[in-house]
Amino acid sequence: MATLASRGYKTLVGISTTAAANTTTDLLGQLVSAGGPDHSVEDVDVTNFDSTGRAREHWEGMIEGGELKFAMVYNKAKQTTIAAVLASTSTSKSIIIKFEDAGYFLCQGYLNAYGIEPAGDKDVVRGSFGWKVNGLPAFTAG
Repeated sequence: MATLASRGYKTLVGISTTAAANTTTDLLGQLVSAGGPDHSVEDVDVTNFDSTGRAREHWEGMIEGGELKFAMVYNKAKQTTIAAVLASTSTSKSIIIKFEDAGYFLCQGYLNAYGIEPAGDKDVVRGSFGWKVNGLPAFTAG
């Protein structure tokens, strides 16, 4: 039986400057922690003089994709790839989180936060990231 601590075992992260990050070639490192994205829907006030019972009326508006916050450990040689994604002007970037059972979570957006710290090994870096989500993420079961 899996324990809470081992549920993320062998979970990998990839980032790409294309709309669909590849589950093999775009992988960068191992996921340490993740939170979000928290989606929300904008309220649109459509109240008018004909509103029933003089009550305000609202419709659902645009979906706000939220932000995915995550940390991963990776080989420092991948630093160049991450910097290229951060600097890219591509409008179709994507992130993929691949699970041990080959299922994955994929969403488009852009890298909006990035910080690094040593991970105790001269070749390994721990990075903390923010990913602004555009649209709704897709999940593919493994």
